[in-house]
Amino acid sequence: MRATPVRRPSRWRVGFLLPRTLVACIVLDALLRFAPVGWRPMEAGEAEVRHRIQGEAFARNLHIESSAAYGDLARIGNFRELREYRSYSFTTDEHGFRKGRRGSAAVAVVFGDSFAQAGRDGETLADQLAQVIGCDVYNAAGPDAGFQNPEAPLVTSITTRIPLRNGYVIVERLERLFQGKKNSPETQESSSLGALVGDVFDLAVRRIPGVWRIARIMENVKERTGSSPLKVIAERAFLVLKDDRILPNSYSGNVVKATLSNGDWMLFYPEELATYEQRWPVDISYWTSVAPAFEKIGLTLVVVLVPNKYSVYHMLLADPPPVAVEPGELLQRAEAQLRAAGIIVINLTRPLELAAAQDVERHEYLYWRDDTHWNERGVAIAAAEIARRVPGLRQACASAGRPGKSRH
Repeated sequence: MRATPVRRPSRWRVGFLLPRTLVACIVLDALLRFAPVGWRPMEAGEAEVRHRIQGEAFARNLHIESSAAYGDLARIGNFRELREYRSYSFTTDEHGFRKGRRGSAAVAVVFGDSFAQAGRDGETLADQLAQVIGCDVYNAAGPDAGFQNPEAPLVTSITTRIPLRNGYVIVERLERLFQGKKNSPETQESSSLGALVGDVFDLAVRRIPGVWRIARIMENVKERTGSSPLKVIAERAFLVLKDDRILPNSYSGNVVKATLSNGDWMLFYPEELATYEQRWPVDISYWTSVAPAFEKIGLTLVVVLVPNKYSVYHMLLADPPPVAVEPGELLQRAEAQLRAAGIIVINLTRPLELAAAQDVERHEYLYWRDDTHWNERGVAIAAAEIARRVPGLRQACASAGRPGKSRH
């Protein structure tokens, strides 16, 4: 009796291909996670914070250059045709902060979010303010809340290393960050449940032997490996496919595209327009609490209020959308309250509005058209206004033996 030949499963069957494909993807993803930073796929901004040290904004002694950078709004909305390509450089010092000019003790330190970080080397707010007053200004802005709302211990730690004595702490604050969070009852309930689960997990991690060590190992692995390279590749592939050439662009709703009075387009972040949906309350309790703490260590607080891009350009739009509250009024109220509390405050809305109105007919701008951030010219206006409104900066330069020099 002849034996029935055993039929091998086809290699094209899903049951054969799928598990092997998954294993191959896992192995490839693991290998790419440990690939050199220079060529492994990364999420936006990931390279700057990989391997950073606790209490520092970025990785130490990092240098990144690109000749094809473009704006975050063009990326978020997947507008390939609206990208404005430009060169970009990003360098950090031995303390993990943006590197600026050096040569003497700094007379001020700048904290804030991406607006204080924005710009190529030599063009950030700290860099341009240093050029205006003629003395060093240290850039301690960073991506985390601690560098955007600095407390006295962090400021003391940084100013001791710079060093900085009897100087200024300049905190940049963007208009839309004053906007409160609108939480529905479902969101609040979900947040409470998430906090409860988090508390239980933290308690278990600290009480159960061995779990704390495992959690620390997992956190270290996550810090060193970063995000999934295959996930980044997949996301970029979808962006290529869904750009209105092959498939409809489903990302375009993430960005507001408008037309200026001169016919040029300009992109806006939707959250900016939410700033004008209602009259938001202003809370200055953070500044009133840190100002005395800074004074105790010989430092003076200066609050710099930066308007939304929409607040600067809303009067220059060909067809501005209706708003419930006039753009910029939120910063006006914040300015009034801070000044009444005896805190030095600089509202940049009016200087930027005036300059934008003068530049629009020349098709020149203070903010990148494809980005939510200001460009070198916008930062230069801010630096000049800060130097004008805080004469003590130049006086601090003079007392340091370096008379202030202005290029403006």
